[in-house]
Amino acid sequence: MLLIGVCRRWREVATSTPSLWCKLHVEVDDADWQRAASCYDSWLKWSRGLPLSLVVKCYKNSHSITLWRLLHPYMNQIRSLSILFFSSAYKPELLLTDLPALEELTILFNDHVTLSSVSQLPSTMRRFTAILPSFNKYRRNYLGSMWDRLTDVGIGAIDEPHSAIELLQLCPSLSSLAIRDSPCYLLHAIEPLTHPKVQSLRINLRGPTSELHDTALCELFGVLSLPNLCFLEVRGNHPGGTIRLHDALKVKMTAEQRAEYIALISSLKMGIVEEECFITCVETMLFLHEATSVTSIY
Repeated sequence: MLLIGVCRRWREVATSTPSLWCKLHVEVDDADWQRAASCYDSWLKWSRGLPLSLVVKCYKNSHSITLWRLLHPYMNQIRSLSILFFSSAYKPELLLTDLPALEELTILFNDHVTLSSVSQLPSTMRRFTAILPSFNKYRRNYLGSMWDRLTDVGIGAIDEPHSAIELLQLCPSLSSLAIRDSPCYLLHAIEPLTHPKVQSLRINLRGPTSELHDTALCELFGVLSLPNLCFLEVRGNHPGGTIRLHDALKVKMTAEQRAEYIALISSLKMGIVEEECFITCVETMLFLHEATSVTSIY
């Protein structure tokens, strides 16, 4: 908006260049929404039918309806949509209807929002990312029938390996999984699972790493087969657990794969590193952590 305030000529050039107006970050300001909505609407009109990439934030119960009223005339232009729910939302499914051009969708959930009433997503969609606070058997209602469309998942916490297996079973299209708080309990027996789509797996051993974390992870990798895995990252506060994980992984490999793995691991440095974030699926969901030991497989 600063461009159109410089002078008349700048305004003419800016408003006649639709590509300048294809990305928009929308927040509902209850104090001065009418003025903000007018600015947002002008911005969207200046895009002149080009594909849109939007980030919308819902802070209050009614914001999903307010946002729908603003975006409804432009639904057929939305190609990329990120929705951040920070509280309960009344009819959040409104933001996911009538999106015929949608290709990428990212949703950040909290414990008060579910989308179980959404029956289907557009056939045009090729990437679906969900950021969830946790997952267990009580959390299936987050996404209802949409689990099978997920391609990327970031999880705040998974309490046990059984829950991780259940999540993977719910998501046959999943290609990337990141877990902030790794499983640390063994409450149920776990059955072997092969997931052919997962290519990236990140696990953070948050807090003091214990024998429980190490055992739970080794149990998980003892039954989980990921034949197309290209990237594995495990972070913890001491190298002992990751060494045990190396051993658990090597048992499942062929002789040729094991030789390649050992050659790769011997070239890696085990030490303390500092990172700003564990995963950045959306700008406000940074998985911050302390200095950790890191193991990566590329």
